[in-house]
Amino acid sequence: TELDVQQAKNQLYTTKAAQPSLEVAMKQSRTALALLLGVLPEEVEKLLQSDGLTQQIADYEAQFKSTGRKSALSGTDEHSIVPRPPLLDTQVDANLVMRRPDLQVSEMQAR
Repeated sequence: TELDVQQAKNQLYTTKAAQPSLEVAMKQSRTALALLLGVLPEEVEKLLQSDGLTQQIADYEAQFKSTGRKSALSGTDEHSIVPRPPLLDTQVDANLVMRRPDLQVSEMQAR
């Protein structure tokens, strides 16, 4: 009937109107996820679209379901779906420390 057609059109237009705000929300969510993971948003896209992600999630759930604990990242966990953060260099060059203005002033005063 004509009423059904009008209701279907109304539903279509409502859905089309909501689409841009949903796309913005999706981008915001992926950006927030990238921030939490410490990666670029493009890398989150690659993670979400990778073929092995579904299997990784299934392995993760199977591993931690029986123990009752929730661990997204551990030192030796190959089932983790969270990427490891890069290792930071712990060595500091002495010349870098001497660039500090307060140390330069102290050194000049000591001479």
